[in-house]
Amino acid sequence: MPRHLRSRTRLLLSALAIAFLIPAVPLRAQPAASAWPMFRGNPARTGLSAHEGPKTGKRLWRVSAGDAIDTSPAIGTDGTIHVGSWDRRLYAFLPDRTLAWSYETGDRILSSPAIDAGDRVYYGSSDMRLYCLTSAGSLVWSYEAAGDIVSSPAIGPDSEIYFGSWDNALYALDSGGSLAWSYMTSGGIGYSSPALDGDGGVYIGSWDRILYALSSEGALRWSYHAGGSGIDTTAAVGPGGNIYFGSVDTGTLFAADSTGSFLWSYEAGWGSISSPAIGAAGRVYFGSSDHNVYALTHDGALAWSYELAYDPQWSAPAVDAEEGIYAAGGWPARVFSFDSAGTFLWSYSTGGNINSSPAIGADGTLFIGSGDRRLLALYDPTPTPTPTAPTPTPTETPTAGPPEPVFAVGRTYDPALSVSHPVILQRHGARWLDVAPAMEASLWQVDVTSWSDAWAAGDVWDPVAEVANIVILRWDGSSWTDVSPPGMEGYFSDMHMRSATEGLAVGSYWDEVQEKSFVKTWSWDGSSWTDVSPVIEGWLNGVGMVSATEAYAVGSWWDPVDSKQYIRILSWDGSSWTAIATPDAEGYLESLTMTGPGEGYAVGSRWDPVAGQSRIVIFRCSGGAWSDVSPGDEGYLNDISMSSSGEGYAVSSFWDDDEELSYALIHRWDGTALTDVTPPGMRGWLGSVDVRPGTGHAVGSWYDPETETTWCRIADFDGSSWTEASPDFAVDLNDVSIGPLGPSPTPTETPSPTPTETPSPTPTPTPETYCYGPLGICYLLPHGNPPVPESYPVNDCDECDTYTPTPTETPGETPTPTPTPTGTPAPDGPWVNFQPDSVDVPFGYVLMDESAYGVRGERGWVY
Repeated sequence: MPRHLRSRTRLLLSALAIAFLIPAVPLRAQPAASAWPMFRGNPARTGLSAHEGPKTGKRLWRVSAGDAIDTSPAIGTDGTIHVGSWDRRLYAFLPDRTLAWSYETGDRILSSPAIDAGDRVYYGSSDMRLYCLTSAGSLVWSYEAAGDIVSSPAIGPDSEIYFGSWDNALYALDSGGSLAWSYMTSGGIGYSSPALDGDGGVYIGSWDRILYALSSEGALRWSYHAGGSGIDTTAAVGPGGNIYFGSVDTGTLFAADSTGSFLWSYEAGWGSISSPAIGAAGRVYFGSSDHNVYALTHDGALAWSYELAYDPQWSAPAVDAEEGIYAAGGWPARVFSFDSAGTFLWSYSTGGNINSSPAIGADGTLFIGSGDRRLLALYDPTPTPTPTAPTPTPTETPTAGPPEPVFAVGRTYDPALSVSHPVILQRHGARWLDVAPAMEASLWQVDVTSWSDAWAAGDVWDPVAEVANIVILRWDGSSWTDVSPPGMEGYFSDMHMRSATEGLAVGSYWDEVQEKSFVKTWSWDGSSWTDVSPVIEGWLNGVGMVSATEAYAVGSWWDPVDSKQYIRILSWDGSSWTAIATPDAEGYLESLTMTGPGEGYAVGSRWDPVAGQSRIVIFRCSGGAWSDVSPGDEGYLNDISMSSSGEGYAVSSFWDDDEELSYALIHRWDGTALTDVTPPGMRGWLGSVDVRPGTGHAVGSWYDPETETTWCRIADFDGSSWTEASPDFAVDLNDVSIGPLGPSPTPTETPSPTPTETPSPTPTPTPETYCYGPLGICYLLPHGNPPVPESYPVNDCDECDTYTPTPTETPGETPTPTPTPTGTPAPDGPWVNFQPDSVDVPFGYVLMDESAYGVRGERGWVY
């Protein structure tokens, strides 16, 4: 049943008759002195801001509500952003996206809030009530109408709060919640919201196709029949008191003067149009179902139009102080910006349809709600100040810092040879160094058990046998050794090494005879890997050990009978695997983390055929029993890590169809709900996260279509927030692992006697030359000796420089203690070759920014 017909069945004439008898007790209420206190920014509903909006549209943050946000944001005097959601709650978010409070009503909220000078918040709900809340979210009063309230209230200069209802009435209440007056139209009042002029005029549209002009006392001044199915948009009052409004399904914008005299009309291509916005010079902007955004002069002539591939028909534009235009809509839904001449500036994609309209804050941040349940904040990043100090030369580059028990693994791909090389980045202070051995392989997983013991695993493709052979590497504190066992067949997915003598690995294999996939598992006993695979169909993606006799593995299996994918969870008792029953648990699990005996979480996704989208899946293990605690959010999760028993972080990504780019996501999990904590504008995808008390890292990659290059993505966690810290490395990262925290274990040393002889003089450092060749390719010439490749002779270098370590950077021949501490010492200078002298390929590509000097060779990074 249509909304207006449904609501008419709720019409309670007796209730209205009683309401009309309530005496009016005027209490003063003024709009808040904020940047955007109500729908369309002001009582005239012009959508015009006194502030400049974002010129680049980078994401500052986004935060989730419980359901779609169709209302437009309203900003309080302290900068708090208020929005309503389909989950029946009004939310108040602080400028840093922290939730200040929320208030639940009896039905969904489609009415945008309005805020008065005392920061009281007024809004309607589909439970037929208008609510007034304090700035702290406490109920002051509510007023019951006889129909849904989706119309957004306006706060007038003479105390009244105006709003419409599906019960056909326009209401005027004083700030104490008492009825001042009401006016009955012949049709329901839906999304059309009251617009006020400076002369006591109140304007509102109805589904009876009529725009009504009333006095501030509720008397009819005039009316205008616009035709079409009705008026569901909000009128705007422009300079000189002219009124601009549109009609549903005619695609026509009308203009009338303050007396109701017709001025002009403009017909768009077809269909509905949005509520109009009015610029400072009287120019009129609106969107249409014909895929265009229009700009008209004050007399109705076309100034410009811009055709898009999506519909901006519901979201009303906003105009900033420089006549920049911000609109939104369509599918895939986007926020987009134009300058005053109609030049397209930028766009930003969301994960759901947009019915909300933009609001511009005092600092230029643009806020808008989306059907993907999120409130989005877009801004212009503050330019990095130009340093006043001279730019450091390479000799002044800070050292990388001491190594940490933190590794990230992945691969680089050589398209010329069609082979992949492993990448293993080790954390050194604020930088990452590649310490991978020279070989062919792609690495998918890494697990650090101690400072001197870590494992990395993946596979290498055998083009002759056309199979992928499993590769396992082991770290001894200074280098990696290939310890791949023979006969370890199958597709490797994950490993968990509890110590040097205990570990499990999981994957799958395809049975050609049965044409089915079966799970694959291996056990490490300190000296060898043993195949301990059960005969169970499916795939295993993650494994987590609690003890030698307790472990779990997660994945999925395919049921050919009903053509559905179901979740698979296995339990390990120290000698064998047992499938845990998960009845009707559709979907798959990608990863898990165990926090203690019988405690942990596993994450993945399932397909929702009704909504046509993926839903996040989270399973919790409590007391050894697994249960579905999925929040129901759209999307999927790749990995989860718990920093404590009650808090964790999960990673994923979403694809922007219009930009054809992927954006990374980091979610905080509190055991019940997910909160988006992604650093602003982080492109790409994140596949792995590992957190510890006070620290953490998330890794992945992103693809740049302009350069056709895959770059790594890294985010760092400081215990309270995440920051993107991606180096400019053209590598693909798949996993990250943090080992035991604390200082590196150092063996007890017996002090050597102080030498009586005079120490040998410090030898003269050997210069090293590096050259920037064509296309910015950088070559390091260790010791100034190896030849440059013939394709880039030295005389073709655009610029060369020489680095000579200072005596303080190159230790002399002072005797050192006999015991050698475990681990690789940090380099003392900015250019140190981490590869053995036998490596004869010192050349590579610049994959860095100006703050991190480095060269990527075929065998590793050189710093």
